[in-house]
Amino acid sequence: MAHHILPPTRPRAPRVRSSRAARATAAALLARLHAVVATLPAAETPRQLRAALSAAVTTLLPGTTARVAAVAPARGRHSGQRLLPRGRGKAPFALELDGTTPLAAPQRLALELLLDAAAAIHARLRAAAGAALLREEAERDFLTGIFNRRLALRLLEREIRAARRRHRPLALVLVDLDNFKSFNDHHGHQAGDEVLRRLARLFAATARTTDIVGRFGGEEFLIALPDTSLEDAALFAERLRQAVESYGKRELARYGDHPPTISIGVCPIAPDDTLEAAIERADRALYESKSRGRNCFSLGLRKGGST
Repeated sequence: MAHHILPPTRPRAPRVRSSRAARATAAALLARLHAVVATLPAAETPRQLRAALSAAVTTLLPGTTARVAAVAPARGRHSGQRLLPRGRGKAPFALELDGTTPLAAPQRLALELLLDAAAAIHARLRAAAGAALLREEAERDFLTGIFNRRLALRLLEREIRAARRRHRPLALVLVDLDNFKSFNDHHGHQAGDEVLRRLARLFAATARTTDIVGRFGGEEFLIALPDTSLEDAALFAERLRQAVESYGKRELARYGDHPPTISIGVCPIAPDDTLEAAIERADRALYESKSRGRNCFSLGLRKGGST
């Protein structure tokens, strides 16, 4: 009679059942995770995000101290636990926890999820900052930092529509540096660029924050004055002329006995004016100032002398 030898049976592993206390702890951890993740999008800069992340760790795991650090660890600087976001690509930061006691699995998972959320927000902040920089570079004059011609004209056209809709006055000022070509020929283009930068800052400082200041082209500038009558625009033009004359004598004296001056054309913009018509009148007034000997301003009125 054959005897069958049965393989020895393996002892069954005892079933581990989650106690009510363990489930309650996990539920509380999950609730805190949701709460702290919701605070991260309020950060507007990467620095604010790192501060929010550090505070979130303390809220998520009370009694835990964490530091948001660079991805590359500094030698001999940290001996605790170190976590990185799990997403693809280069991690924007690392999370360094004080203490060497290993984290429990639920706690580690919660921290990893928190890090992943922070890394995603960091990527959006970087993308938004890059887009804002490109937008600013596209809208700003590369030399002077004020609005470029395209944006200045777009904003002026918007102000024309707003003035027409609200029945509010609007004035346009065109400014041109006198004898600038001769200045460049005599002192060089680097000196000319310096003068353009300095005077652009002076124009922006003399104007109000609601005014539009842009480089119209070369040594010519455009300033739009919302809610400004022709009389007030003329006062502004004279104040600007005096400011440039005084600044030239005070700050640009090294360029000789003839520091830069400006000629100005001023025109009111009527409700039925177009952008092209307003610029043409201001341009005619500007060249009238040139023909009168420069370093002055002239008014560009519509035919019949009306405003």
